[in-house]
Amino acid sequence: MSDEVFLSGTGETTTQAKLSQLLDETDAQALYFASAYVTQSGVNRIADLIEEHQIERCIAVFGLNGNITQPSAIDSALELGWTLRLIEGGSHQFHPKIALVGGVEPKPLSDVYGGYIGSSNITKGGLVDNIEAGLIVRNNETIESLSETAGDIWKLANPVEDVDIEAYAERCAENARERPTSSQPPGVGASPASETETAEESEPPARPAYHPDHAR
Repeated sequence: MSDEVFLSGTGETTTQAKLSQLLDETDAQALYFASAYVTQSGVNRIADLIEEHQIERCIAVFGLNGNITQPSAIDSALELGWTLRLIEGGSHQFHPKIALVGGVEPKPLSDVYGGYIGSSNITKGGLVDNIEAGLIVRNNETIESLSETAGDIWKLANPVEDVDIEAYAERCAENARERPTSSQPPGVGASPASETETAEESEPPARPAYHPDHAR
């Protein structure tokens, strides 16, 4: 099958559905993704895909620039057993959004069967609601290039145990306190403190976006 460019958020097509299709057609054992922003809802949706497609391993890089990635998303990813790295680009904003599906050994993956690169963050907005442009990669030559880029990102990121997550969580909470209630962080689709499912499927969140220790 050939590579495919798609536009999500304008009908039934969503980035989440395209990732599900890619997992279906490749019979993958592992999923790798790197995302500038990650929310609890985004982690929940990826966890659902992993369960649905019986994926054995998830390897991920979360961006920390702008204090937008939710601390609860980091906690949940670790509880789910994902192999996780974190990156904050300093003066250079970390902004990639890519995914690979393939074998089980992380390099970040040994055998890559297909991939995605586009504008979608791992958030409800990015995966479902926003109008996003993406490319599903199936061509072997393109897969190889995308895999090399994913490996470069993995090397740039820090092992989660080397990052002061408590200090990051405090910065996130401080940003949320200072942000006007009517504003939303870029690319997320909803405020990090309140991003949930649609009204029809909403339930109380399993955990708060920010730990009560950081509340004031």
